[in-house]
Amino acid sequence: MYFAYFLQLAVWGSWTISLGALANERGFDVGLFYSAFTFGALFAPLFGPLADRKFAAQKVAAF
Repeated sequence: MYFAYFLQLAVWGSWTISLGALANERGFDVGLFYSAFTFGALFAPLFGPLADRKFAAQKVAAF
């Protein structure tokens, strides 16, 4: 299980570095990308339980 977590975080880390280089190359503000990830991580625990109550998992997965 430790190896699976390591691989997951390694992929995230390599993808995040590549995204910053690509955004900088194309003239985008790199800070906006990284702040969007931060805000998404902050607000995801708030919307997760709300979505679990309001939407049936079978219907969302079938869509």
